[in-house]
Amino acid sequence: MESLTYPGFKSAANLLGVPLVGVPIDDDGIMPDALDAACRKHAGRVRIVYTMPTVHNPTGGVMPLARRLALIEVARRHDLLLVDDSVYGFLEASPPPTLRSLAPDCVIEIHSLSKSAAPGLRVGYMVAPERFRERLHEGLRATLWSASAMTAALATAWMRDGTLAHWIVAKRDEARLRQALARRILGAWPIKAHHTSFHLLLDLPKHWRPDDLVFALARQGVTITPLAAFAAPDVPASRTIRIAMAAPATIRQLEAGLVAVAQTLNGPRQRDALQTARNARPSP
Repeated sequence: MESLTYPGFKSAANLLGVPLVGVPIDDDGIMPDALDAACRKHAGRVRIVYTMPTVHNPTGGVMPLARRLALIEVARRHDLLLVDDSVYGFLEASPPPTLRSLAPDCVIEIHSLSKSAAPGLRVGYMVAPERFRERLHEGLRATLWSASAMTAALATAWMRDGTLAHWIVAKRDEARLRQALARRILGAWPIKAHHTSFHLLLDLPKHWRPDDLVFALARQGVTITPLAAFAAPDVPASRTIRIAMAAPATIRQLEAGLVAVAQTLNGPRQRDALQTARNARPSP
């Protein structure tokens, strides 16, 4: 797995007792040389690589074509299966060729309409090499049996009549607006994000620790996430937070939350702010 990754994948692996190996990433995604070194170090034990090459969560990065080809070369050298989580891929209007289009024999591609359409539409799909399909069917039958017929029919209808395509364009436009708002309010601090994604990473000043900022903002009704929640077990601690911008129903609500983040960062140092927050707690 990438050194920063979707927390749900980590939880699923831990539940299944699958050991995880974090592979370093840079702005272009997972680093092929580092993956090659990990495969050699754990000879015969690395079988699957979980990656998000298009609008990565949490970095927002998009893996360029050259990096995709290099990743596939390493995968074939070590007989690896690449799992391409493209749940956020719809947010990139002009993505490079997918991993599966470049190497259909060793890539499973995953999508979900809960992001591209609506959170309540819990319909996902995957495209896999023929040799894995029976095992995937068995796994689905053993866990959820099948998707809801009603939601699957609705998803199919929206794909066919153009509703989904319309929503994807609208979501990109909305994400672009929200990113611009975030950069206007939080531009004093280093930010990393995709220009049409609904989340961003922000590096904190030295006098703020991520957990302390989480506490201080929670007192104001604002939720953020330390980058540590996305990190592989062996990744060093980071002074970075992730801000999700899709949850607020309106731009005004998002603006209020972002202003709270900026004011808190600009306010008293963490020790003074936390002491004030603790003093404000109601007496038992």
